[in-house]
Amino acid sequence: MRTLSTTEALRARWSNHLLGGSDLTPAQVVDRSVALQGQDLPAVLRAIALRSRPGTSIADVRAAFDRGELVRSWPGAAKGRPEPSFELVEQVPAATARSIGAALAAWPHG
Repeated sequence: MRTLSTTEALRARWSNHLLGGSDLTPAQVVDRSVALQGQDLPAVLRAIALRSRPGTSIADVRAAFDRGELVRSWPGAAKGRPEPSFELVEQVPAATARSIGAALAAWPHG
């Protein structure tokens, strides 16, 4: 296994987190990032714009939310996060089933 220098590791992290921007749309950035935290909406909008193609503004990211390309959700977690809307279709049924199961298990029977 090759060991990275500190500089190489920092460059790889910078690139992998898209901190220098990319050629991606806001929806593609969120899909690629998988785990952006979304509790602070202004910070999330900025983070997505920063990682998107050059010239992407916060208004562009908000427009992606308005068009339904991105949604804020929290299935299976207490923290809100942005994600592509198509992924929510798969996640909500699973999260709902877990939530119902947990509620039934805690329900006082008697």
